Amino acid sequence: GPEEASFTTHPQAVGGKRLLLNAATSTVQEGELIAELVDANGEPVAGFSRDDYQAWHGDAKAQPARWSGGDTAPRDDLAVRFFIRRARLYGFAWE
Repeated sequence: GPEEASFTTHPQAVGGKRLLLNAATSTVQEGELIAELVDANGEPVAGFSRDDYQAWHGDAKAQPARWSGGDTAPRDDLAVRFFIRRARLYGFAWE
């Protein structure tokens, strides 16, 4: 819908892995899906925050998440916080 929603995963051992997204955003209504990496306290990791995320729009089954800090998680024990507006996140995986 038009209001942004967010949710956070549990921390996982993801150091050195890429986050792949299976998602679709509305192109008609400017849909958006943003991901940020957060530590166990829920604080964004430098270079991997919401503001560092390189947004994409469209429909993809394995879209790599990219941040200004890179495209691989910098360390283990990180969670992902997703922000979604007019979009669908079908799933995600770490590779």
